[in-house]
Amino acid sequence: MARQILNAGRSTVLDASGNGRVEIGPDQGPPYWLVSTVIVKTSRPGQAPVPAFDLYKDAVDENNSEGTTYDGSRNESNVTIELTRGQKLIAVWTGGQAGDTATISVSGYKGDNR
Repeated sequence: MARQILNAGRSTVLDASGNGRVEIGPDQGPPYWLVSTVIVKTSRPGQAPVPAFDLYKDAVDENNSEGTTYDGSRNESNVTIELTRGQKLIAVWTGGQAGDTATISVSGYKGDNR
């Protein structure tokens, strides 16, 4: 299979503490993703309290960090993250406004192999 354009996203509603978490990865379809852009936002970009955002690969710990921002309400980063079936990106928002919707969007390429 030839490479295809990857455009995927997931959302969550921030809990009573203003925190939220979603996981995204090649769990269906082509088993290989090459993520080149990550966009995060909330339903009230720039309005206090603005959540911090952390991105992890496979597990939430310092050794698996793929990036962080203090503006999880609207931010975009260019990255190079390879994922294969069974791997995932874990998006974590903290300190935002309870009830806001937080979204991560990833783009790049997907296919059967590198």
